[in-house]
Amino acid sequence: MKTLVQMSKKAKALGVVGGTVLASTVSQAAVTYDEATNKLTGQIDMGPFYSGVGIAFTVIGAVLAVTLAISIVKKGK
Repeated sequence: MKTLVQMSKKAKALGVVGGTVLASTVSQAAVTYDEATNKLTGQIDMGPFYSGVGIAFTVIGAVLAVTLAISIVKKGK
């Protein structure tokens, strides 16, 4: 596994951007801990995270499409 020093600048930048997005995402939770039963109860609003999933799938699909297109062009030469 690479250390932080060995990572490329692009990987570091992506890590910082990803961490910033996760840290800045506003989420709401109404969770309580019941000591008698040792359980957490309540609800968590997952709405802010669902939009990120769609964006991630779109980016992955776009990268795969471009990679496939480039490989097809290279094979044609």
